[in-house]
Order: sequence, then structure tokens, then C-alpha cells
Amino acid sequence: ISPRYRIVAAYEYLGEGGGKMGNPGHVFEDDDGDGVIDEPDERIGYVVIKETDRSGAELRNVYSLGNRNISPRDYEITIWREGGTDVFQTDKGPVPYIQIFGLDQDGDGMVDPEFIDFEKGLLRFPSPHPFMIEDPKSPYYKYRDQLNNEALYSDNPRYTDQMYTIHAEYSYRFDTYSLNRLNIIPGSEVVRVNGQKLRRDVDYMMIYETGTITFFRKLDEYDEIEVEYEYAPFGGSMQQSVAGVWAEYSYEPKGTEETKPSLPSSQTLPMGGGLRGYGGGYSGYSSYSGGYSSFGGFGGYGGYSSFGGSYYGGYSRRRSYGTFGPTFTPTFKKGFHISAGYIYNAGGGGMLVPDVNGAPNRVQAFDVNTSLGHTFNLARLIDPLPLISVDKLPLSIDFSGEAAYSRNNPNSFGYALVDGMEGVRESTTISPFKFDWKQSGKPLDPNVDLFGRVLLRMARKDEEEVEGNYYKNRRLPSSVINPLARSTEEETVMEIGYDMNATKNWAGLSRSLSEDSIDLSDRDFLNMWVKVEGDDDIILHVDIGVVSEDSDEDSRLDSEDLPQDLQDTNGDGKVDILDLSLENLPEDQKYKGNGILESGEDTGWTYNYGGVEYQIGAGNSALDTEDLNGDMVLDTINSYFEISIPLDSIPKEWLKKENRNSGWRFLSIPLSEAKAWGRPPSWGYVKHVRIWIEKNGATARGKLSWSGMEIVGNKWERGVVVDQTGTVKTETDERFLVGAKDNFDYDDYFTAHKELERNREFRKLHPMVQTGFGLFESQPREQSLTLNYKLEPNSMGVTSKPLRGQRPGDGQDFSKYDRLSLWIHGDGKGGTFVMRLGTALRTGGYYYSSYRYGGYGGYERPKPPEPVNIFKQGTQDYYEFTMPVDFVGWKKVDIDLRDRDRDGHPDGLKVHGNPSIANIGGILLGIRNDKGEPIEGEVWVNDIHLAEPTIRAGWARRGDFALMLGQRLSIRGGYAKQDKQFESSAGQSGTYGSYYSSYSSGYNTSTYDYNFNSELRIFDWLPIRYTMRYNESETEARRGTISSYTYGKNRGTSRNLSLQIR
Repeated sequence: ISPRYRIVAAYEYLGEGGGKMGNPGHVFEDDDGDGVIDEPDERIGYVVIKETDRSGAELRNVYSLGNRNISPRDYEITIWREGGTDVFQTDKGPVPYIQIFGLDQDGDGMVDPEFIDFEKGLLRFPSPHPFMIEDPKSPYYKYRDQLNNEALYSDNPRYTDQMYTIHAEYSYRFDTYSLNRLNIIPGSEVVRVNGQKLRRDVDYMMIYETGTITFFRKLDEYDEIEVEYEYAPFGGSMQQSVAGVWAEYSYEPKGTEETKPSLPSSQTLPMGGGLRGYGGGYSGYSSYSGGYSSFGGFGGYGGYSSFGGSYYGGYSRRRSYGTFGPTFTPTFKKGFHISAGYIYNAGGGGMLVPDVNGAPNRVQAFDVNTSLGHTFNLARLIDPLPLISVDKLPLSIDFSGEAAYSRNNPNSFGYALVDGMEGVRESTTISPFKFDWKQSGKPLDPNVDLFGRVLLRMARKDEEEVEGNYYKNRRLPSSVINPLARSTEEETVMEIGYDMNATKNWAGLSRSLSEDSIDLSDRDFLNMWVKVEGDDDIILHVDIGVVSEDSDEDSRLDSEDLPQDLQDTNGDGKVDILDLSLENLPEDQKYKGNGILESGEDTGWTYNYGGVEYQIGAGNSALDTEDLNGDMVLDTINSYFEISIPLDSIPKEWLKKENRNSGWRFLSIPLSEAKAWGRPPSWGYVKHVRIWIEKNGATARGKLSWSGMEIVGNKWERGVVVDQTGTVKTETDERFLVGAKDNFDYDDYFTAHKELERNREFRKLHPMVQTGFGLFESQPREQSLTLNYKLEPNSMGVTSKPLRGQRPGDGQDFSKYDRLSLWIHGDGKGGTFVMRLGTALRTGGYYYSSYRYGGYGGYERPKPPEPVNIFKQGTQDYYEFTMPVDFVGWKKVDIDLRDRDRDGHPDGLKVHGNPSIANIGGILLGIRNDKGEPIEGEVWVNDIHLAEPTIRAGWARRGDFALMLGQRLSIRGGYAKQDKQFESSAGQSGTYGSYYSSYSSGYNTSTYDYNFNSELRIFDWLPIRYTMRYNESETEARRGTISSYTYGKNRGTSRNLSLQIR
């Protein structure tokens, strides 16, 4: 329900303790004639359910699963917390979140069916606030600080407030249509049914890789489906470049055949070389296929092939961990054979630095395979010996060998942005367009009244010079305001002329920001450009919140769209649209109340106070009214914040830039400087903005111009000050403001930015930044995060931001890089810079502001909420980096992410709990006061990024030989070795890679294997055999791996000598 409505329940009392509800008649009439409406003893009355400045309630425990007609026999619903886990660790072990939050009450690991409406596709939690443990009898009540997602149930929750994700897998009835075409380009399709264009993900769902469309409504044989689309015939859907080459040479002597070493049926040869895998061509992520049916002895390039890895031990996808594969008999060919192949597969990239999830990887692989074999007849050498006569004594010598090399670069660009700070700034712009502004109501400040007001008239033509008290718009070249702007651009400016004598001391205008309300609870600054010409001994006040629309305080909504003789017919004490009977309007008023300026209505409205009347807006071709939000209802509530700017003595900490040639000044004012008036205001409920000027001297005459007014926030959480335990400090003068500065509006950052531009790595991260200015050039804004603080000893200011991975609930993978870097601009005040990385780090959901309170009408300042522990809202598993800010200016900070001590964690970060560098779901920044005295200053943070991607390059090689002398002697041997960095899935790559690629297994494995087999038969009935085999494998965890598997080095040696009499 819109906040601008009051909801009442009307009743009629029928006696004997009962009555009826509904609309019993004239509910706002005085039943007993005593002059008071709705007394307890009146027969007809009403009960207020919701006041006009409050939002309506909604159910917070019902979630849509996205589809109807869900099969009750095939569903699985889980709840995942940010960071990628669906269980919570209690004293008694892990417990699924579906059980904690009441969906699995029988503990069978499944959501109980009574909480699912399968037909409508709805999931209903038993608690009105599902993600809050509020019942002291709950077995999880003691964990409520870690489990509760309290911010989710505030009046104005934000997307970033969510801590949990509901993951549902189910089957349901639907209609599917196939285009019979693969690799459809995302977003290129236009789908129409019976000529009506459908909306993607609203009317249908499309799987671009397979070219199938799922319609969300039932279709029949009479529906005509029309689809226009574009497709990529060669791997275009993944934006990859794939290239390969294969060459072979073979020489076979005439009359030779492929041979195998002959062995008795009971004897097998232990593995000593490669195995020809699954063959099959490159088919993982594009339409490129064929050509590599047997890419060497390491298994080919199938989409999920085994390029040398699994059969040499290691950690395969099937988890045949640490074992050697099956025994086999190598095949040799007589003659000479050699083959070699090379494949290159790279994800698409651009000129801009990718983020962590979108880094383009590059995979290269090379393989060479050779075999040599020949059979000699030794009869000619043996036959001359005495007493020996043989016709054929074959000596067969065979050799085969193979070597393969793989190189995987997870980021071919070289860098990945965690946060470049370019998009952290969020703002709500307040337009200076004059037709949006109305005569304001009187502020609550006791220093002003309606007798001391001057009315501002709107100038009809902006280009004409106007004198006196007025307001109008002007178009100025942007470079006149900001010299760094492009001179060909223009800005709209509001100019307010004022001429106040000794009896007049203020003038004001108001406008609406929203018909209902907007949430500014995550905003921290008011930014604007101002210029004063003439007397500057004035104060500019900016009021933000809810202000009264009744500018002349006559309890009438003055408007050209309402009849001038309209009376208070409903008895609510106001004259507005609610008193107009639209069904019974006379002919000359039939268009009244429609919100449109009709013919004959441009007569203005009468401002009447103290017996003096002024006509407002006559003949200006605009609908003039006191109504700010367009609902035609007179709102008289005052509940707002006020920022006062003395234009003759602007505080230097507010003044960020000044154009001395034109007189324009840029201001950035913390909202914490605001003073509260009226009903206790809330930054989460803002409807209006009022600007008004107040003179300080006896008279004031001049012009005030303003432009670029914005209420600015940040994508990082609002900063808070906490103590050593993480509890938020409320009743304190300390501050921690999170903002942004750019090289466009801030003089200090413009100067400091020049130093950064000389850094080579910074230029690499900003390839498009221009350094010149001119008629056809402008410098793109490059900005930093600012941390402005005032801290007592042992206090800490913190902010945070979630980091989203490739899948919902996952964090980002930092394990593929050797360095984490950022730039810090120090202030030399000696505070400690703190950065934490964890699966879930949160500082949001707390918006109490220690503002000054002006008060009015008996309202009291709201009490602060119960103390909140910020650190308990997130996980206790995190990495931490700290450094003293004892320097002034920019300093590049490099953090070593390598794991040289092989403990699974980066060496350059301090470990708390058991975090994973491969799953970073949140980042926290802060300033801590470790000194014995208060500190105050400002630190800038810029371009948090990953560098030096960990390139995995390794070899796998094998060799086999066989020597056979007739049926009397056979000698065979094999050798195989694989490096730790060799990758069996070298054919898999892409812009985003494969989540299930072998790189995600989390292990490096090296193998070494050789074997020797011999058999001597001097007599057929007495074979002598000797076998020897040695194998060695070593497996180690990669950075960030958390697993129950053990790892280390394994060695095995076996020897066997046997005599057998037949």
C-alpha cells in the first residue's frame, strides 16, 4: 500500500457489544453533534490501521519458486548462505539451514511438503520472519547473532542485505520449442506468439546453447510461433578462439605387420606408458570437432578427456585418487612413425580490464609421439657356428615414446579487478528544471514565518533578464561551471533572484522526489555546485524528507485543477480531491481533478495570508498547484532533515573545488551534518526536497545559481564505528564516512591523480584514460573510495562489500593469482589500515544516525536500537591484512598470495579460522586506531586488483621398449613421468572457464613410474622370469583447498624372481 494513503476500518456499533464492519455510511460525520468526530461513544466511527507516512505491511515468509505445476515427486530445495555452504556448524555438528529455519521439521534432509504449494509454485516458511531466530525456545537461539538476517526485514531492505539464497531444483510441466540451431547469440532473439512480442524470462525462457525455448503458458496447435534470431556457427557463443595443427609421418617396410610381444595367457605387463584414452576431438565448448582422434597416448581432446592425468594417478574427476591405472600391453609398429600436434584455445577479451569472474583464460598444448621398430634375422650370424643349424632366428627391437606439454594461463590479460572503484558511486539527482518546483511550505525553524516570506515567481522566458524575487533556468557551457568539462556540453542551472528588505527574511521552493517515497538510507553526502552574485550574507537551506504542501497554511490544496469554491465535505479539516464528487460535477467543471491543464484553467491559484493575496502562475501554460506528488491530496506532515550552508563562509571541509574565473564552487556535505525537524525523520522514507534562502543582514539582494545537486552514496556499505569486539558505537562523536572522489570535481584528487598516471601498472588498468583537455576532449572520471574518519583509541571504522562468484552463493576465486594489489593514499595520521577477505563479511543493515535534532510539536528524538555486533553478522573465517598509515600520498601495496609453506593459505595474509582463498565472498575495509590518542583524517583506496596469474605449465612423458629373441628371451620395460603442473583437461577453456574443470579439483599431482620384465627360456620346460616395478606419486593441495582427503608422497617398489617347471 502506498505510504501516502491512510487505511481505516469503518464500523457501526449496534449495541450489546457488537456491530458491523465495512462502510456503514458517513464515517467522518459528527454523530452526536458535539463537534468531535469519531469519539469512542459514537455509533459510527473508524480505527486507523495505517497512517499516511508509513509503508504498508507485506508477507515476508512466502517465496515464489518461479513456476507452477511442480511435481511433488521430484524436488529438492536447499538454503545457501553467502560463501557457498548449505549447513551451519553447531556444537553438535553441521545442521542444514532448511532445518534451522523450520522447513525440515522431521530432519530427513528434505523440505516438508506441507510448506510447498506445488500447484502455485510457492514456498511458505512457518515463521513470519523466516531468517530470524526470535523464539528463545529454539535450539538455535544461542546462534542468533550469527544466523539472523535482520536487515532483510527493515522498512526498506536492499538487495545487498540478503545473506541467504534459496536454491530449488524441481520438474514441472511446460511447453518447449526447438529452433534446430545451436549457439544462438544471447539477446538477439525476437519471439512472437500470434503476432504479440514476448518478453524474455517473463513469457519464455531460452537456452541459447541448444536453441530451445520454454514458454511459460500453455500453447496449442492454433498458436503461431515466430522467432527471429542470430547464431554463431563456430564457437561464437563462448567468444573463443580455437586453433590446432596435426602432422604425421609414417614409414612401414613392406610385408610388416603390427605386432605385440607374445606372452603366456596368464601374464600381463604392468603399465609403463600412456593409454589411448577416449579419443574424440575437441568438443568441450565450441563447434570445433574432429581432427584429433588420437592426440597422442595421453587420451585425446574430448570435452572431458583424460589428457595424461587420471591414468598416472593424481586426482581425477572420478576420484580415483592416488592410484595407478590398469595394466596393458603396448602395441608397436615396425618401421618409423612420428606425429606431433598443437592446440591453442583462448577466451575472448577486450581492451578493458576484466573482473575476477570474467577473466579470459588461454590454454596451449603440444604433443609428440614416435615409435621405431625392426626385426632382424640372426640366422646368418649363428648358422656358421659348428653343430648349429637354424633357418630363422628373429631379433625384434621396438621402441615407442611420447611427450606432452600443457600451459594454462587463467588470465591472458594479466590483471583482474576486484573493485576498480569506478562504479562505486551511487546518486539520486535533483533536477533544477523550474516546472518541477512549487512554492514551498513554511519551514519549522522558529526564526521564519509567513509574514517574513517573499514569494518567488517563475519567469516565463528564461532568456529574458528578470529583477526582484524570481526563479528561472539557464543553459550554460559545462566548462563555465567545471573547467575540466567538455566545452561543447551544456548544463541546466536554476537561478534564484532575491531582493529582501528589512521586513522580509526568507524565500523557498519545494519539489517531489517520488510519488510514494525513496530510500536514501545508504546515502552519505549532498553534492552541488553553487554561485552567488551580489549579497552573499545569506544561508542556503536544503531540507530532505517530508515537507508540508500547504504553502499559505490555509488547509486548502490550492490548484488550478480544483474548483475555487470547493468546500470540506468529508470533514477531515482539509480541502482537496477527497472533497470533490467526480460523479456529480457541473458541466463547467467536468474536467476538474483530472491532473491536466485544460482550456480556461490557466488562471493561477491564490496565495492568501494575512489578508494579502497573490496570484501564482497565471498564464504560464503549466498546471500550477501546491500539490507536490500529484495525488491531489493536501499533505501537511513535516518530517525532514535540514542542511544549512552559510554562503559567505562555507566550511573549508565542504568546499571541494572552486572555479575562480566564473565563481562556481563545488560542495560535498556529509549528511551527518543534517538537523532533524518535525516528526522523527528517516532517510529510508524521503518524498520531498525543499530549498530556501535566509538572509543574515538587514537586507539582501542578488542571485543564487545552483546545479548538479545529488544525494550521493556508495555501493560499499555505509561506514560504522565499532569497538574492539565489533559492537557498533552509537552515542559518540566519532565518524567513519565512506565516499568517492574523482579527478573531475575534486581539486585534491585531481592533483593526486597525476601521480598515479605515471605508474605503469595503473595505466595498464586504465587503458582508456586520456590525459588531455580541449574542445573535443574530456578526461574520463577516475575515482577512488574515500574513508573519512574520526576515531577514539581502540575504535575502528569499517565498511564492506559482497563479492559474487560465477554461481549464486559462491564467492570469487583468488587462488589463480600470485599477487593482490591496491593503491592507498595515506594521510600520515598513524591509523592502521585493515582489509579482510572471507566467505561472508558484512557490516550493513545498521543505519542509525547520531544526528542533531531540532524537534517540533512535542516529538522526541528516537532512541537508538539495541547494540549490534557487526563482526558476528558474517563468518569468523577470514584473511586479514594490516599496515600503518604513517605515510602521505600514494603507496602501492602488494600482498603475496603464494603458498610457499604449503599450508593451503596465502603467505601474505593472516589467517583467522579456516577460510579459503578460492572462495572470497566479501571484503572488509577499515581504519583502526591503535594509538593512545584520537585521530582524524581521510584515506583513499583505489583499484583493488589481482595480478600475476598463476600459469600452470608442465610435462608428461613416457617411453616403452621391447626386445625379443625368438622364443628364448624377452626383455620389456616402461617409463612414465608427469609433472605436478601438467593438466589433463588442457582442452577446456573459455572466457569463464569450466566450473568443473580439473583446475577446480584443488590438487597438484606428480607421478613417476618405471618397470622391467624379462623371461629366459633355455629349455621350454624351465622358464625363468624376473620382474621389477617402482612407482612414486606426490599430491599436494592447491591454495584455498579445503578437503578431507589426505595428501603427500607415496612410493612403491616390487621385485619378483620365479622358476617354473612345466
